[in-house]
Amino acid sequence: MVTVKPNEDFTVKINRYVAAPIVEVFARIPFMTPNVITLIGILIAILASWFYAQASWPANIIAGILVYIAALFDLIDGDVARKKGIGTKFGRWYDSLSDKLKGYIVLTGVSLGTINTIGEKITLTLSGSTIHLSLWFLTILAIGGALLVDYAGLMEFFVFIYDPEDPVNKEQAGTQIQADLLFLFSLINLVTVFFFATLIVVWAVLFFMIAKLYYLHFLKRK
Repeated sequence: MVTVKPNEDFTVKINRYVAAPIVEVFARIPFMTPNVITLIGILIAILASWFYAQASWPANIIAGILVYIAALFDLIDGDVARKKGIGTKFGRWYDSLSDKLKGYIVLTGVSLGTINTIGEKITLTLSGSTIHLSLWFLTILAIGGALLVDYAGLMEFFVFIYDPEDPVNKEQAGTQIQADLLFLFSLINLVTVFFFATLIVVWAVLFFMIAKLYYLHFLKRK
């Protein structure tokens, strides 16, 4: 039986139903603990990253499928923990850490694939002026921005508006949506577009969160 929380995102609900048969199998295997399942998810993400770095459509399709599976494992470990009754605080922390780690690992592979596809530099012409941008620099911006967004999210959830339920659901929904989108972009061979979209969205979200934190910390408390 699939346990779905009423306030869960639609994407999470669908993926939880997809993961349900795997949960039933793993729950019957003694050595398949939640932490082992989490580790398997990280290894799958590393493999997906390697395929993305190959910069070919067949490799992207395989990588997209692996990313989707890695995202399912993010649900499977928690469901197995609840089914076996062996959930721990460490396991919850490890699960949350692995979500972020998998995101950085996969984004690194997508970045390398983008560099292998279009080269180390891109040239933009604006009003007669030519601008050369290093994709290595953009990769650092993308990954660094993702790190800062996670940090800002922790500040928001645990310092200013901590809620013991909401942050977990929002984080899980974000992870599942990103994985599903990357899976679709991989199938239609638009991984490079996904990289640039991620770069823009990450920094837009970061500036929004900074503004929100400023409001919560300084303006709302006056």
